Amino acid sequence: MANNVTIDDLAVMIKKGFDGVDERMNNMEAGLNSRLDRVEKRLDTVEDRLESIELKLDAFAYRFELQQLEQRVFVLEQKAGVA
Repeated sequence: MANNVTIDDLAVMIKKGFDGVDERMNNMEAGLNSRLDRVEKRLDTVEDRLESIELKLDAFAYRFELQQLEQRVFVLEQKAGVA
Protein backbone atom coordinates (compact mmCIF):
# COMPACT_ATOMS: atom_id res chain seq x y z
CA MET A 1 0.00 0.00 0.00
CA ALA A 2 1.57 3.28 -1.11
CA ASN A 3 1.37 6.31 1.12
CA ASN A 4 0.50 9.26 -1.10
CA VAL A 5 1.11 12.57 0.67
CA THR A 6 0.37 15.68 -1.32
CA ILE A 7 2.28 18.92 -1.02
CA ASP A 8 -0.73 20.43 0.73
CA ASP A 9 -0.77 17.61 3.28
CA LEU A 10 2.93 18.11 3.89
CA ALA A 11 2.43 21.86 4.31
CA VAL A 12 -0.30 21.25 6.92
CA MET A 13 1.92 18.81 8.84
CA ILE A 14 4.83 21.26 8.86
CA LYS A 15 2.56 24.12 9.99
CA LYS A 16 1.26 22.00 12.89
CA GLY A 17 4.83 21.24 13.89
CA PHE A 18 5.81 24.90 13.84
CA ASP A 19 2.66 25.87 15.74
CA GLY A 20 3.63 23.39 18.47
CA VAL A 21 7.14 24.81 18.67
CA ASP A 22 5.76 28.36 18.77
CA GLU A 23 3.43 27.45 21.65
CA ARG A 24 6.28 25.85 23.62
CA MET A 25 8.48 28.91 23.03
CA ASN A 26 5.70 31.20 24.30
CA ASN A 27 5.34 29.06 27.43
CA MET A 28 9.10 29.16 28.00
CA GLU A 29 9.11 32.94 27.54
CA ALA A 30 6.32 33.34 30.10
CA GLY A 31 8.25 31.20 32.58
CA LEU A 32 11.43 33.15 31.95
CA ASN A 33 9.64 36.47 32.46
CA SER A 34 8.23 35.19 35.74
CA ARG A 35 11.68 34.16 36.93
CA LEU A 36 13.19 37.47 35.88
CA ASP A 37 10.48 39.31 37.82
CA ARG A 38 11.34 37.32 40.95
CA VAL A 39 15.06 38.01 40.49
CA GLU A 40 14.35 41.72 40.03
CA LYS A 41 12.33 41.81 43.27
CA ARG A 42 15.12 40.05 45.14
CA LEU A 43 17.69 42.50 43.76
CA ASP A 44 15.48 45.40 44.85
CA THR A 45 15.43 43.93 48.36
CA VAL A 46 19.21 43.49 48.36
CA GLU A 47 19.64 47.06 47.13
CA ASP A 48 17.40 48.40 49.92
CA ARG A 49 19.29 46.42 52.56
CA LEU A 50 22.63 47.60 51.21
CA GLU A 51 21.46 51.21 51.33
CA SER A 52 20.41 50.71 54.95
CA ILE A 53 23.82 49.27 55.82
CA GLU A 54 25.58 52.16 54.08
CA LEU A 55 23.55 54.68 56.08
CA LYS A 56 24.44 52.93 59.32
CA LEU A 57 28.13 52.86 58.39
CA ASP A 58 28.06 56.56 57.51
CA ALA A 59 26.52 57.33 60.90
CA PHE A 60 29.11 55.15 62.62
CA ALA A 61 32.00 56.92 60.87
CA TYR A 62 30.59 60.29 61.88
CA ARG A 63 30.19 59.17 65.50
CA PHE A 64 33.76 57.81 65.52
CA GLU A 65 35.14 61.11 64.19
CA LEU A 66 33.12 63.02 66.78
CA GLN A 67 34.56 60.90 69.59
CA GLN A 68 38.08 61.56 68.30
CA LEU A 69 37.41 65.30 68.17
CA GLU A 70 35.98 65.28 71.69
CA GLN A 71 39.13 63.56 72.95
CA ARG A 72 41.36 66.10 71.20
CA VAL A 73 39.36 69.05 72.60
CA PHE A 74 39.55 67.51 76.06
CA VAL A 75 43.35 67.30 75.82
CA LEU A 76 43.55 70.91 74.59
CA GLU A 77 41.25 72.11 77.38
CA GLN A 78 43.41 70.36 79.96
CA LYS A 79 46.58 71.97 78.57
CA ALA A 80 44.89 75.38 78.48
CA GLY A 81 43.64 74.90 82.03
CA VAL A 82 40.02 75.36 81.05
CA ALA A 83 38.71 71.96 82.03
